[in-house]
Amino acid sequence: MTQPDWRAYEWTKNDWLVGASCISVVVPAEVDSLVFEMADVVDTERCDFDRLEKLSHGATSVRGERGSAVGLVQVEGAVLMLEPYGYLGETYEFMLPLSRGRNIVSYYVGGHGRGTFLWYHEGQVKCAFDHHIPSGRRGTDPDAVLPWLEEIGGFGPLSEKAEFPATVHTEAAVMALMERVSGVQVTHSLLHDSTFLTALVRPTPGSS
Repeated sequence: MTQPDWRAYEWTKNDWLVGASCISVVVPAEVDSLVFEMADVVDTERCDFDRLEKLSHGATSVRGERGSAVGLVQVEGAVLMLEPYGYLGETYEFMLPLSRGRNIVSYYVGGHGRGTFLWYHEGQVKCAFDHHIPSGRRGTDPDAVLPWLEEIGGFGPLSEKAEFPATVHTEAAVMALMERVSGVQVTHSLLHDSTFLTALVRPTPGSS
């Protein structure tokens, strides 16, 4: 099986989601059981991407409670979590409990190009870094991803002493890293054409 590299994700440069959202992959997981485990879910509904995006703009439950909308879809033995404009995937209080007995990879990209890759494992942050600064890796095993960063290509300097490459492909490279860790290929169609079970989650105080 060919290992992913950034070229498999060149489509991300034309997709606004990979610039204003959080994408997570949970392995292993089932949608219904994962929703049951989530803290502070106040409402759920099945919907397409357009509805999920609308819910993400100040989502409100049928009981008038406001929260964050998280769309979940089954991908074989894993669950994709999509949050247009959201950030629960980088919120430790929400994600760490879900990672017990699992691997979770998350990629958050927000305003002004800020972005974070996170790998949660067994209730801890195994590796995390600013997507522009992979040399600043942190976590319980920050160098676990280093061989994959080198294989995938497209990242900035992988160490403080390394020279900055002539070109970088940050978003595509991080998406390829997510696939390398989780075994799940996130495609444009998976993000935009799926039917999601969308959970409305009360805001969780604190984040990474």
